[in-house]
Amino acid sequence: MDRLLARAESSFYFNVFALEEATSGHALSVLAFFLLNRTGLVATFQLNLLKLARFLRRIEAGYSKIVPYHNATHVADVLQVC
Repeated sequence: MDRLLARAESSFYFNVFALEEATSGHALSVLAFFLLNRTGLVATFQLNLLKLARFLRRIEAGYSKIVPYHNATHVADVLQVC
């Protein structure tokens, strides 16, 4: 998974589906956590890691798993590109 996340910050050819599989369906929360930490925002705002992880999981849980396109995987893909 470390290789997937390293590629997430440096490539437009990122496979969000591979991350989705590697994280057992939690690509959005894992990627968001990684990027917030990697960019220094966690340190800058002195975010509590446990609270951040729980917050990101709650956001992720708000997306329907049965909607074929606008779901948490799609959001992770958009997050990575942005």
